[in-house]
Amino acid sequence: LITTHSPTILEELNSLIHLSKLTKKEKIRIGYKEHEGIKPENLRIYRFKNDGTAEEVVVSEDGIEEDEFSSVVVELSNRYAEIEEAIWRKTNA
Repeated sequence: LITTHSPTILEELNSLIHLSKLTKKEKIRIGYKEHEGIKPENLRIYRFKNDGTAEEVVVSEDGIEEDEFSSVVVELSNRYAEIEEAIWRKTNA
C-alpha cells in the first residue's frame, strides 16, 4: 500500500504490468529477474478526490489509462497555482 501523486510511480507500475507479459527468459535478457512484473488483476489503484471520496482507476493489460497520468499532473499544477496565487495576494495586499 502506497500513497503518491507521482506520475513516475504510475509509469513504473505501467512498466511492471507490461513486464508481466514477457517470459522469464525475456525478462532476464533485458536485465530483470524472472519473477518481476505485476499482473493487472493483482493491482488496485484508487484516486482520492478533494471531497474525500475515492474512485478506482482502470488498470488493464495495457496498463494504467493515459488520462490518469494527465489528471494527476493537472491536479498538482492547479494546487501549485492556487498556492502561488495565495502568496502573491498576501505579498501584494
